[in-house]
Amino acid sequence: MTDVAIIGGSVAGIQTALNLKKEGINSTVIEEHPEIGKPVHCSGLISKTGVEEAGLLEAVEESTVNKVKGARIYSPYNSVIELKKPGFAAYVVDRALLDKKLYYKAKLEGIEFKLNSKLISRRNDTLFLKVMNRGEIVKTKLIVGADGPHSTVREMMNVKFPSNGFIHTYQARMHNHFDPDFVELHFGEFAKGFFAWIIPESNETARVGIGVDFGINPQKRFEWFIQRRKLEGRISNDESALIPCHAPLKNIVKDDMLLVGDAAWQTKATSGGGLIFASLAAKLASQAIREHLINKAPLADYEKLCQKTINPELELHWKLRRYLNSMNEDRFDALLKKLKDSGIEKILEEHGDMDKPSRFVKKITRNPRFLGLLPEAIKFGFA
Repeated sequence: MTDVAIIGGSVAGIQTALNLKKEGINSTVIEEHPEIGKPVHCSGLISKTGVEEAGLLEAVEESTVNKVKGARIYSPYNSVIELKKPGFAAYVVDRALLDKKLYYKAKLEGIEFKLNSKLISRRNDTLFLKVMNRGEIVKTKLIVGADGPHSTVREMMNVKFPSNGFIHTYQARMHNHFDPDFVELHFGEFAKGFFAWIIPESNETARVGIGVDFGINPQKRFEWFIQRRKLEGRISNDESALIPCHAPLKNIVKDDMLLVGDAAWQTKATSGGGLIFASLAAKLASQAIREHLINKAPLADYEKLCQKTINPELELHWKLRRYLNSMNEDRFDALLKKLKDSGIEKILEEHGDMDKPSRFVKKITRNPRFLGLLPEAIKFGFA
């Protein structure tokens, strides 16, 4: 018997377990894969400010392979905006190692893990698992679905989600010469619905990838991007994945179940990143669970907490994504040039935030230098 069964042993699940432990609540983490951290479906770029807010600093520092100072954003016709932060702006982490660091921390705290264990079904307070080639049961009071975009718990809750609300990604490690200080983001028809990226691990290797609308072959678009960018070098460790790209889901609490992280579409639609918001949601979920178990508060308070804190930013990410997707290559190039001429680089360097776009959107809308972009602001509003 456990107080809380957490389905999924990635960051969302482990962070929920760690937060519950601080609240004096026991949990069991159930992970379908035999090893924590694998397979990897993440580019591993995490903002410095987000890491500190999410309480991930120790694990991130121990799994960092590079620290980047900024980003270069390229239009379809190679107009470019360069953003740079004092010191460094973001961590490039070994995502598998990050998950393992959190796992080791949780094990030291006495949190129970059941690996190679897949949730099959439930009946009342009993979960039926497939462990290797045998069946097992776990009895629990509450269930947390931290089991990713193809969540079994979400299916049990009968939560509706946009069937086309995914981005299909393809990423590989490339061995060549790269600028270790800057991430590159490339927009164009080759990356329809999203963008391509170059995330340096060092001056010799980088994670090169692309995301495209669901239904488009990402590997072929990756090859198109490689040719267009004239990238050469040995490629290894390629992988493909689906990531949620939409507004956060509604009705993420039902009876004794709730959703956290990718399972709840708590990802940034602008970039696909979900690690920071998953960690923030894990804190909110643990607070709501504690109040429910100890003070009999409604478990649905978790969704109210999300609506007050993380959802406004996630919804703004989605509005920005829809706005970007509404533009063709010519319009995107023209917009990037207008933004550069208006001094957007300085504004973003001072106030930009990879996770919370509201911070710089407010600065832009209040700055008289951006009055010339009023037509675009209106289009953004309609988007």
